[in-house]
Amino acid sequence: IGACHRQDSSWLALWPANQREEIQLKLTEAGKQRSESHVAWRCEGGKKTWYELWVATLPRKAEGQQQFLVNARDFTERKATEDHIALIMRELSHRAKNLLSVVGA
Repeated sequence: IGACHRQDSSWLALWPANQREEIQLKLTEAGKQRSESHVAWRCEGGKKTWYELWVATLPRKAEGQQQFLVNARDFTERKATEDHIALIMRELSHRAKNLLSVVGA
């Protein structure tokens, strides 16, 4: 998981401690159906990183543990672009309202 990756025995342990419960909940939900969600967390350096987390269950083998197929994709750059576009749209809306009020006066 990007620059924050550290070696550990558990995939869940790769996530920051304060988000493991959220990730575990997503795995539990995936046990019922496929799920897709967005997860954000901060590395030690403080930079926020966004991940698109896709989870699906694999068929259970006999009495073994449930297994999951997990794809975590970094979409930090896309999220920053989306946030920037939303900011521009709010500014454009504000300016359009100002123009309409001037024209109406």
